[in-house]
Amino acid sequence: MKILPVTLILSLTLAGCLFDTRDPDTGGGVLCYEANDSATFDDVFENIDGSLECRQAFTYLDQIAEDFVYIPAPSEAANVVQPWGREEEERFISALVASGGTISSRSRVSDVNPPGGSDPVLVEATYEFTIGGTTYTGEVFYTLETNAGVFQITRWEEKDSNFPFAQLRGALVQ
Repeated sequence: MKILPVTLILSLTLAGCLFDTRDPDTGGGVLCYEANDSATFDDVFENIDGSLECRQAFTYLDQIAEDFVYIPAPSEAANVVQPWGREEEERFISALVASGGTISSRSRVSDVNPPGGSDPVLVEATYEFTIGGTTYTGEVFYTLETNAGVFQITRWEEKDSNFPFAQLRGALVQ
């Protein structure tokens, strides 16, 4: 009887391992939006829209510079934390990601200065952002600069409109 277990162990050892190894789990779940490398200012806006729609705060924040400044629409300035920097933007995106409802985000560049998009780039754009049935629309001026070879938004300044994005920012960050 003692020969059988030794024979079994020897044959299994010679046959190889019973368990296959696997790649370690990277965590974080399914990636909804795979970001561009932000080598151009257009990549930044694609990443902003994609990350908002997928509620990916880390992708969104990669587009925002450490020295970021947000200037709300003048009609909403009293309802928005001032000054608004990177810390407030992090609080805003965290609250937005935690809120319910489907998100739709569309940015459309209307003017770029300098036209070739060299550093820094001043971009005039329109946006349409919808969450939970409410749509925020307006015009905005962005300033983008390169940091370690990638563009990031350093300044986001909204113009007045009927439903500026500042209304949502003010409501989510007190």
